[in-house]
Amino acid sequence: MLKKYLKYSVERFPLPGVILYAGSLYWMSYSFAGTLHDSSSWSILDFFTGFIVYFLVFLHLRIFDEHKDFKKDCIAYPKRMLSRGEITLKDLRKILYPVLAVECVLSMMLGIRAFTAWLMIMVWTLLMLKEFFVKEFLNKRIGLYLISHQLLVPIMIIFPIMQRRNLFQASKSELVLFSIFALGTMCLTMTYEIARKTWSSEMENENADSYTREWGIGRTYVSSIIVAAIACVVFNYLLYDMKEIASVLATGALFMIYLVAETFFLIKKNARASKIVEYAGILYMLGTFITVAIPCTIK
Repeated sequence: MLKKYLKYSVERFPLPGVILYAGSLYWMSYSFAGTLHDSSSWSILDFFTGFIVYFLVFLHLRIFDEHKDFKKDCIAYPKRMLSRGEITLKDLRKILYPVLAVECVLSMMLGIRAFTAWLMIMVWTLLMLKEFFVKEFLNKRIGLYLISHQLLVPIMIIFPIMQRRNLFQASKSELVLFSIFALGTMCLTMTYEIARKTWSSEMENENADSYTREWGIGRTYVSSIIVAAIACVVFNYLLYDMKEIASVLATGALFMIYLVAETFFLIKKNARASKIVEYAGILYMLGTFITVAIPCTIK
């Protein structure tokens, strides 16, 4: 059974990628909290405990998604382990329940603020599991579907921030700053989500959703660039306010790389260009997370 879980992890939950994604997002949010007034000092124990919760949230979200999309994925991706029956939803639930229990216990150990933030995450992921009880409505509107699921990101960044600063007692200026930070973070993750489903015509799967199939290549290109540009403007504003000019230049360069990759796909429209867009989306998102985290950590 352990071999099955490890094989499933390689296929659907690759540990290096998830650790890098979850870790950089958590690090950026936790360190950003230190720039707010009256935030507590950096705690190595709290940091790693919180990261474990974060990582497990990504795991339970993956298992929720497998349940939510099971019937559709069996048709669209028949070669996957779950579709073939090599591993079952029941097998995944054997992992899910202990994972949720550990998340709950560790969040409580971090204090009432962190536990409250974790409860918010749980509520939203459960709503996502049920597709907000409007499955057919959302499935016909891929843009609204994207936004409804990406709203989890601002909720998730509340967790590490609440470890160091009580947002319920934050000033209006701090709440505005947090809102700007949350907007930029969500736009970064949305950029990656669009990038990974920007497909050329030969890659399209009639049983799988993609933004290029629903919107067309031109509209997908424009939408992706707008969202990516918003993220760039937001984080450049925050970094410039911190007088981190080198970081401003770095985030600007990351955005330009993504812009070039998207434009290359717009011109070529082939599978190779599609993969370049996906990798550029990953680089832009993770690179910006780390670029923001470093100066916030130093401060």
